[in-house]
Amino acid sequence: SQCSEACGRGKRSRKRFYISSNTGACSENLFQSEDCEEYSGCVSPASLPSPQRRTRKRKGPYRKEDPQCAVAEWSDWSPCSVSCGQGYKIRTRVFTLSFVPNRVCEGVRLTEKQDCRSDSCPWTSYYEYDQPSYGKS
Repeated sequence: SQCSEACGRGKRSRKRFYISSNTGACSENLFQSEDCEEYSGCVSPASLPSPQRRTRKRKGPYRKEDPQCAVAEWSDWSPCSVSCGQGYKIRTRVFTLSFVPNRVCEGVRLTEKQDCRSDSCPWTSYYEYDQPSYGKS
């Protein structure tokens, strides 16, 4: 085999096989291993790239104008949360860039909530009727 190291000291090995299947009396060592040195994979210091200082990309909070904070149009308003009385309805929108880790966008809302009221309560007419009188004849 080739030397186990491309640059410096390593090991190389080879294996042999018997030609005949009748090997009961054979005692030859079929595996051989030796030390080796290889320098073809060594890189001289002059050819290495010079280290670059890693600059961190800003990870928020982002401004409303940044592309990470671009949003789609608002959805339609949901139905009112109640069919009678005071409730709320909501609408939503999403970011157009789907995955930005730990995204915080200043001044950008993804949900809006609005109060709603329905006066068509079925039991309001109950009190308009005369109360039955019990025990009177």
